Amino acid sequence: MLLLSLPLIVVYDIQRRRRERIGEEEGEGKDAHDLEEQPAKKEDDTEEKSFWQQMKQVLGWRIMLTCIILLIGTGFFGWSTTVLSLHLLNDLHVEQKFVGLVFAAPSITTIVVGPFAGALADFCGYKR
Repeated sequence: MLLLSLPLIVVYDIQRRRRERIGEEEGEGKDAHDLEEQPAKKEDDTEEKSFWQQMKQVLGWRIMLTCIILLIGTGFFGWSTTVLSLHLLNDLHVEQKFVGLVFAAPSITTIVVGPFAGALADFCGYKR
């Protein structure tokens, strides 16, 4: 998800710099009286924002938290399946066809339960 959102951050940064450059060019054509009326910019506005600050600004903290949780969960699943298959084969001496059934069980459950869960979700509807 973070890799997919990187182009959005780059485009946002390009647009932000373009707006700043246009604002500076408009400021050059004004006389000193007009410039005095504008409030002075804070020094913080000129600082470059870090990658994570831009991510937070573009995506929001809820989406970032979801991405991090999914990343951790996916990594754990990949790690556990590798270790579990070796443990079943080498330590518990389970036959290879049964190791395949162990890994097929969650997929089969999803296929069977998925339509019923979807119908239940449609029936209950979205609630805040």
